[in-house]
Amino acid sequence: MNDIAAADAAPPSDKRVACFGRFMIDVPSGADVGYADAEYRFGVVHTKRIALDGSNFAAAMEEREARYRNVDENRDRALKQTLSPSPESRIIVTSERIFGDDDYGFEAYRVDHGVLFSIEQKNYESAVMRAKVLPFLNEKLLPSLRARAPDEIPTDPGLCIRDGFIASDGSEGAYERTNIGLHFKRWPDLAFSVTTSIERKAEPTLLERRKNRAVPDIFKPLLFQIKTLREGRHDVGGLAADESLVMMPTDHGYKVHMFRWESHPELNDPFKPSIVVELESGRGPDGDQQPTISEKEAVELFDAVVNSIRLRPTGPARTSEAPSPRTPLGAFVRSGEVCTQTGWWQCPDGGELEGGNRRFLLAGEAMPPAVTLGAPSLLQRLSGERPRHEAPTVWKLVAYAEEQPPTPDPVSDVSAPREGSTGA
Repeated sequence: MNDIAAADAAPPSDKRVACFGRFMIDVPSGADVGYADAEYRFGVVHTKRIALDGSNFAAAMEEREARYRNVDENRDRALKQTLSPSPESRIIVTSERIFGDDDYGFEAYRVDHGVLFSIEQKNYESAVMRAKVLPFLNEKLLPSLRARAPDEIPTDPGLCIRDGFIASDGSEGAYERTNIGLHFKRWPDLAFSVTTSIERKAEPTLLERRKNRAVPDIFKPLLFQIKTLREGRHDVGGLAADESLVMMPTDHGYKVHMFRWESHPELNDPFKPSIVVELESGRGPDGDQQPTISEKEAVELFDAVVNSIRLRPTGPARTSEAPSPRTPLGAFVRSGEVCTQTGWWQCPDGGELEGGNRRFLLAGEAMPPAVTLGAPSLLQRLSGERPRHEAPTVWKLVAYAEEQPPTPDPVSDVSAPREGSTGA
C-alpha cells in the first residue's frame, strides 16, 4: 500500500493536520512539515527556539542596545529610545541621518516559552514612527505573539507561523504571508509548498496567464514535448481556483512534474487570500535528476493536499487575562515614571518647551522632563543654539491615542497635583 492510500485508509484520529496562516491541511503520511518565516504588517517575523529566561532576555536586550549607544547618527544608526511593553518584550528605536533627513527604524523582540520572535524595519519618518508604528508594535503586535508547539492547532483567531502564533481577528488590515513545505524521505527530489498572501491589487488568474503567455520562438519546439495532465478550474470548498498539472521535458530525456494550484483571492481579505500550492519533482543537489515519484503518485499526493485546504475553525479570541483598564483622562504622571497610557499628555510648565507643551507618549516609556528653551544671546543666535533648562515636571493625560488632542487649555488648568497626592 502506498503512502497516499495508507493516509486515506487511516481513521480520522490518526491523520495529522498542519496549520499555516489562517488555514490548515491534512499532512500526508511520511511527510515532514517545515515553515518559512512569515510576514506580517511591517515585514518578516523571525522565530528561533532559544533557551532564554527573563533575566537572560533582559541582558541580551541590554547588549543589543549597547551596539547603538554612543553612535554618531551622521555615521551610523544610533539609539533614540527603548520601550518595554512587558518584561518579555523590548522595542529598540534607532535613527540615522541620510542626506540631511532622519531615517527612523526599530527592532522589536519578544520571548515566550523558549521561542524568540524578532522584527526589524527602517525607512520611517519620525511622525509615522511615533503615531503609527510604535503604538501598533507596543499595544497590538508584540502582546499578540506567543509560542506554539509543532502539532498545536489553535482555536483562537489568528495566524499559525513557525513555532508561534499571532492572535488576530483580521480587522487590522495588515499584510500577511505564510509558507509551509512538505518533505518526504521517500521522494527526496520533491519540492512541495503551500503559500498564502493577502493581495493588494488584482492580478490575472493562473489560467489567464497561461492563455496569454508569449512563448519565444526558440522554445516553441518544446511545447510539443509538454504533457498536460490536467488544466482548468479546481474549486475547493468555498475557494474558487485554477490548476495546471504538466510534465515538463528536460535535456536528459525524462520529464519532471510541475503542478500548480492557485485560488482566486479577494483583495485585502485575510480569509480569502491568494493560496498557491506547488509540486515540482526532479530537484537534485546538482540540478535536474530523474524523479523518484511516479505520475500517478504525484497526482494523488497533489490532490490529497489541495482538497484538504480549509479555513481553520476558531472560536472567540482567548481572554485569559482581563484587558488593562485605561488610565483616566486627567491623570498625572511625573517625569522619570513609566507612562501608563498611550495618548496625548500636557505639561503645565509655562514658557517655550522643547517638543511643545503637548506630547504624544507611549505606554511603557519613561515620562520626559520639561526642557525649557530660553532667549538666545547674540552669540547663540549666530551659532544657532538656544539655552536649555531641564527640570522634572508632571504630565497630564488629556486625550487617548485614537482621539484628536483637545484645544490647548490655559496652563493654569493643568495644575500639577501636590506632592504626595494621587492623580485624578
